[in-house]
Amino acid sequence: MNSQKATIFSLYRSFRRQINLLPSEYLRQFFRIKLSDDVRRVLACKNAIAQKPKLSRLRRVSKDFHRVEAANNGSYKSYDRILRVAYGRIGPLKWTILKQLLSKVPEPPPDRIIAAVEKSRPPTYTPELTALLTSPYSRHKPLTKKQLQWPHKLPARADPKSEEARLLGPFSKRREVNIRWREFTQQTKRILPPLQVVVHDQSSGSLETSRHTVERAGIQPLGLQDTGIYEEAVSFAGPRFRRPPVPKRERAARPHATEQEPQKEPTELPRRFLRRRFRQLISSIPVLTYTHNSGDAPGKPGNYTVSGNLFRQHMKSASDYPNADASLLQWLQQDCPEENKDTK
Repeated sequence: MNSQKATIFSLYRSFRRQINLLPSEYLRQFFRIKLSDDVRRVLACKNAIAQKPKLSRLRRVSKDFHRVEAANNGSYKSYDRILRVAYGRIGPLKWTILKQLLSKVPEPPPDRIIAAVEKSRPPTYTPELTALLTSPYSRHKPLTKKQLQWPHKLPARADPKSEEARLLGPFSKRREVNIRWREFTQQTKRILPPLQVVVHDQSSGSLETSRHTVERAGIQPLGLQDTGIYEEAVSFAGPRFRRPPVPKRERAARPHATEQEPQKEPTELPRRFLRRRFRQLISSIPVLTYTHNSGDAPGKPGNYTVSGNLFRQHMKSASDYPNADASLLQWLQQDCPEENKDTK
């Protein structure tokens, strides 16, 4: 038992050393907390019955360690994986954010499908969920509003006024409830959740993400609201357009060519590698914007829209292509998918 504990603590120390090499404070804090929780679960298994789950959890920690180690050594697949976990594209953080989106219950609730059964109320799509489910930025295959109201697996016979219901008889209400809830669960799992809500005030034209502004607008903050984590990831991604590096001969011909450039640490990954990894991450994070007018009457709801991330919008701006003519800029704008319409 002592040798097994020594193995666990050795793995813990090695993992901490690899975590310290990650580039951002958020990534380091995230994996430190995750590692501490995972190791505590391993050490909590003390009796003989719990040895099998203990070994399984220990293998999982070891697998995470090797993945972070490979990421620090320049493996792009491992780096993409740890970024997706840390920023809620997969894993527990994703389900935590989705739980916040699903926790909002509209008032009044929808009518029961089966009059005598309270749990037969159909699922409701809030404005936030409707915007996310119908946007190409938060789903690989966006749905239409018609598909939200009538799931594609629900037969036409479920409509009592349809020809199928007249010929074959009414459709089972219990089956209709099950189909609607199953479709709701499956479709919401495929959402790429945003990390925060951006509040757009039309009266002042301001765009803010602070928690105070979100709560003042009467909406619910999300996951990493007002933490600056999304903005930090965008800064790692950098601008889309970068001027090509100066050739070696031209650098040698400059007067200050004798000055030595600062040497990088042996474990530091190239900036180009980090930019590409964070750009890949940012491309999967949608921006959820709540547009309202603070001068309107109290209680008037605003609209939710989902757009591409800030990096994607920036890479389509004219300033990123200083040598492009008007026809090329027009082609670039057509190449960028349009934002979805406002959802009330």
